[in-house]
Amino acid sequence: MKETERLVNYKNLIGKRAYFAKEDKYAGLVKDIVFLLDQKKAVALVLERGMLPGLKSAILFANILSTGEDGVILDSKANLLSLKEVRKSFKNYIPGNYQGKRICSKTGKEYGRVYDIIINLYTGAVEAIEASDGLIQDAYSGRKLIPFMDQVEFAKEMIVIDKISEEEILTGGGLKEI
Repeated sequence: MKETERLVNYKNLIGKRAYFAKEDKYAGLVKDIVFLLDQKKAVALVLERGMLPGLKSAILFANILSTGEDGVILDSKANLLSLKEVRKSFKNYIPGNYQGKRICSKTGKEYGRVYDIIINLYTGAVEAIEASDGLIQDAYSGRKLIPFMDQVEFAKEMIVIDKISEEEILTGGGLKEI
């Protein structure tokens, strides 16, 4: 039975070494994740291959077999795409580096900045955003976990959350609970 949900963090994927299982070869270093704005999901990993930073390629999330402390296991080199092919296939995409962007509600209330993005490894769906209010506030109150509901909007400068997401925010950890 294949799993249908395994959550991974954006921060834990970036910088990992990736390997092709079928060919038993090094695939490259995970440099970024490509997100589709309209579908609110991750669709591909961007890999930097070899010693030249300009040589970047991508592999779809569907071709990820597993992730762990040691790296990311991909199915086969045959599924490797160029970034140009990704751009053609997915019109409304953005690179995934939303870390540090502001998170606001539609009413203008601020919830901090994006600390991490939590993704379902098997579907690519963005499940939640972890928000930070800064080191001191995080130490006292803990970080906020904002579930990703239907009406969350990506903007260039920020992420705007809907009322449902706003009501479902979880806060955990921190000195306040102790």
